[in-house]
Order: sequence, then C-alpha cells, then structure tokens
Amino acid sequence: MAGKISLALNLLLGIAVIYLFTKISTPAETQTDQGIASAEINEYPSIAFVDNDSLSLNYKFRIDKSKILEKAAADVQVLENKIAKAQKDYYEIMNKSQTGGFTSDAEIAAAEKKVIKLQEDDPYLQSQMESRIKRLTKLEGEINDSLYSRLYRYIDSYTADKSIDVIMLYTKGMTGLYNSGSLDVTAEIVSGLNAAYESEKTAE
Repeated sequence: MAGKISLALNLLLGIAVIYLFTKISTPAETQTDQGIASAEINEYPSIAFVDNDSLSLNYKFRIDKSKILEKAAADVQVLENKIAKAQKDYYEIMNKSQTGGFTSDAEIAAAEKKVIKLQEDDPYLQSQMESRIKRLTKLEGEINDSLYSRLYRYIDSYTADKSIDVIMLYTKGMTGLYNSGSLDVTAEIVSGLNAAYESEKTAE
C-alpha cells in the first residue's frame, strides 16, 4: 500500500514539474547574417532539468504528507488483517464442525457462540473498512491536488525572471540519456519549495 502511494506521488511530481512555454523569436528582414543566425538559435527552447529522486526525497511537504498517507494506509491494513483473521476463524470452526472435531458439548457451545459473534461483527468490520478506504482515497486526492498546485505555482514563479522555456523531469536510468550538471536546477527548486513550505507552517 505504501509503495503504491509513493508511486502515485512520484507520478504527480513528474506531471507537475514539466513546464513548457516555448518562445519563438521572428528575425527582422533587415537583420545581418549574424543577427539571423542568432535569432535561429533562439528559436530553440532553453531547457533545464529537475532530478525526480532528489525532489521526491527532499521536498518537505511531500515527506510530511507521505507520513499522513502511510498512517491512513496502515489503518486500512490493520483492519484488513482483522477481517482476514475473523474469516479464518470462522472457516476453521465450520470445518471442525463438519469433520466431527469437537469432543464435548461445552466445546461445541463455545464454538457456536464464537460463530455468532463473528457473524455479528462482520457488517461492522466491512463498514469500517469501506470508511477507511474512502478516507485514504480522499486524502490521496487532496494531497496530490495540493502537490501539483504547489509545484506548478512555484515553477511558474521560478521561471518568470529566467530564460528557461522547459523544465524536464530527469530520472537516472529511466528517462534521459544525459543530464548536464549546468542544466540541473533541482537544488534551487527544492530549496525554494521548502522555504515556501516552512514559511507557510510558521505562519499557521
């Protein structure tokens, strides 16, 4: 469950970090050959990279919210285990009854009482499971929406005074064959995101 949550958040980070606003300059007819060559070069977008692993591991908002999701997922798992145990106990009693495994009336009476209790508890446990899954799903949606919004807003602000047209998400060994260190803006992005998040928490 925690692995699925982490994957979902990483995917959201990937979607949010891709920011594209391509600038196209049109050379004037009176430009010199040198001016035309310069204009043609400027038609290509300026690209920067953000390291996905570093962003995922170091963005404090994501770290804090992941803990909340993991706690909600753990609550679901605890209840899931409880339901599984109740079902196992029920089938074991039924099997023992059918095979004549009970050796006394007292043992049979105790088994019957336990079966009744298991049957009574089942609707409540199923209802609780449904409630906890809904809560987890709602939390995931809210956190993912907030994560996307925060990343997009910050990257939009970050690129406002910089000649960057595209910020690509880079994952070593998975996306991109090469990433020049001079194009890596991960540290600046993470630092800015964390500063904004810390400021927000202080104001609360």
